[in-house]
Amino acid sequence: MKTKHFIESITSTFIEQVKEYAIFAMNPDGIIETWNEGAEFKVYFLDCVS
Repeated sequence: MKTKHFIESITSTFIEQVKEYAIFAMNPDGIIETWNEGAEFKVYFLDCVS
C-alpha cells in the first residue's frame, strides 16, 4: 500500500510538470492556496492583455 506522503509527492510532481493548463487548489473558504506554473502564466497573460 502506498503511503499518503508518497501519493502527495507523485501528485505534486505531476502538477508541477503540467504547464499548458492552470491547476490550483482552494481551501474550503474558496481561497486559492497553491497553483502551478500554467496558472501563473495565464494570470500574467491576462494582466498583459487587459
